Amino acid sequence: MPSYKYTNAAGRILWFCSFYYQDYSGKRIKKKKQGFTTKREADAWERDYLAKKTGSPSMTFSQLAENYLADAAARVKPTTAQEVSKALHRCILPTFGDMPIDTITPAAVRQWVNDLLATGAALGSIATYKNVFSRVMRFACRFYGLASNPVAAADPVKASARMQEEKRIRVWTQEQFARFILSGLQPEYIALFSTLFWTGARVGEVIALTVADIDFHKKEISITKDVEPLDGRRYRAQTPKTPASIRRVSMPVQLAEILRDWIRVSEAVRPSDMLFHFKDRSSANNMLHEGAARVGLPAISVHDLRHSHASMLVHLGFAPIVIRDRLGHKDIQTTLNIYSHLYPSVADTVAARLSAMNGMK
Repeated sequence: MPSYKYTNAAGRILWFCSFYYQDYSGKRIKKKKQGFTTKREADAWERDYLAKKTGSPSMTFSQLAENYLADAAARVKPTTAQEVSKALHRCILPTFGDMPIDTITPAAVRQWVNDLLATGAALGSIATYKNVFSRVMRFACRFYGLASNPVAAADPVKASARMQEEKRIRVWTQEQFARFILSGLQPEYIALFSTLFWTGARVGEVIALTVADIDFHKKEISITKDVEPLDGRRYRAQTPKTPASIRRVSMPVQLAEILRDWIRVSEAVRPSDMLFHFKDRSSANNMLHEGAARVGLPAISVHDLRHSHASMLVHLGFAPIVIRDRLGHKDIQTTLNIYSHLYPSVADTVAARLSAMNGMK
């Protein structure tokens, strides 16, 4: 539709555009936008808006990505939307942003993956970028008439020896953790790292704990929230990663004593008082690395304390379903995908016992 002149309250001549469009659900919507200084600006805004809202297989990938992010903002957690946006802007839009989506081919996607491999990018990261890319193109197939998903048609990023090494879980044993926790840490770090190691909770879940979440009578911790970063140094509470993440985790006696002492020292008395007051997670990682170096332990990350807890449970003989519930995984397959490699020794034990039974007459 054409653009129109109008005179604003100050007597200035400006332009506005008014038009109808049909969104992806088929609904007809009227849109008006005013305040443009020239007709060209008004016309250009209308063209861009229609390209974003109505979409077509000839829209650019950057327009598609903008539509996808707007849709995702209403459907996923802010942290998830931020991660998707980061992946798009870091590794996908620089290559495909100006390309019409119907010109993106499986061969182009494969070359993009090869280029990332050539830069030495982590294979796990490449797989994540490719997954985000595929989700956005799947969105185009569903709502904007794209015939097929070229990312899905491209070969997957296969696990190789390099990827397996990158994904290798690094853990500490109970004895190693005991050496670390006695390395001269401040009381708050002792409480934090002990909670992570003895519960297997995610670091965000632990940072979000309040006094009310600790039940010393039942020796349980209620995990009902997580934290999301606001500006890299501040956090706010949000719901956990998945509904399965809402759980009650039993505490061993030693952890209950550590937390009781820490709450007393920190003077956290109200139920809503936070147990921990870290400005950012990097400070915990730095302290973990420094303490490990002091006592000659292999370097691990804060998240590896969660893996250490799971490894301890495996070697104590607990079934995957028990570990799933304690860690708050959404399904048993997630648990098996991460920790199945820890079970061979358990399988050998089963085989040995079955062999012994066969010999019993």
